[in-house]
Parts: sequence; C-alpha cells; structure tokens
Amino acid sequence: MNQTPLPFSRIMYVIICCVLLASCYPGTVLPDPYTVSEDRQKENIYYVPSAPNTPLANKKNDVDFNIMHSSGTRFSGFEMQAAYLPTDHIGIIAGYTTAKNNGGTPDYMTHNSFELGAGYIRNLHKGWRFET
Repeated sequence: MNQTPLPFSRIMYVIICCVLLASCYPGTVLPDPYTVSEDRQKENIYYVPSAPNTPLANKKNDVDFNIMHSSGTRFSGFEMQAAYLPTDHIGIIAGYTTAKNNGGTPDYMTHNSFELGAGYIRNLHKGWRFET
C-alpha cells in the first residue's frame, strides 16, 4: 500500500478547526470567579430602585417635598426628594437615597446616591404644558 502524505493545507485546516472549536468546551479549567454560591446570592441586592421625582409644580415658588421609608427582614431604606421652581419656567430637583442590609452578612451592602437636576417648564395651552 502506497500512502501519500497529507497536503499542508489539510493539516492547517484541521489545526485551525481544533483551535476555533476549543472554546466550545462546556467545562472550565479553573474555578469561575464570577460564579456566586446560592447562599451568597440570597444576600445580594442588585438594584436599589428610586421612586421617580416628578413634581407637579407649575408656577413660580412652588415647592414639592417627599420622604419615603422601606424596610424588611433583609434590608431597610430611606429616600428624600425635593423640587423647587425659582422662576415660572425653570425648575430644580434633588433626591437622596440610602439603603443597607439588615440581616445575613454584616455590613454587606450599603447604598447611597444623590441626584440633582434642572428642567424647563412652559404652559402651552389650557391643560397642556411642555416639560423637559
């Protein structure tokens, strides 16, 4: 039997296929640093929502102030919002939110955020207005 050697292009094709398909292996060689145990996941709070700060002020010197508190067995939070229209068309809003973990891992989660914004208001017609 006479065997002919494989051409170089076929050998390269096989090597390239093996390299490209190597990433399809479902297992990992080292432990995944992004895998979190189920017990730890129960402690996580991935998103601390804030209530929308949408005051209904429409004339100069209008003020709006909100305070909200939430609590549960695992976390508690507090939110404060304020809005003020120093002129007929310009408004200022501010908000502060804080939340912390109450149970489980001590001092695991503490969340603080502060927001500040400005906007423009214009009455277009009776019952209609523009805000941005």
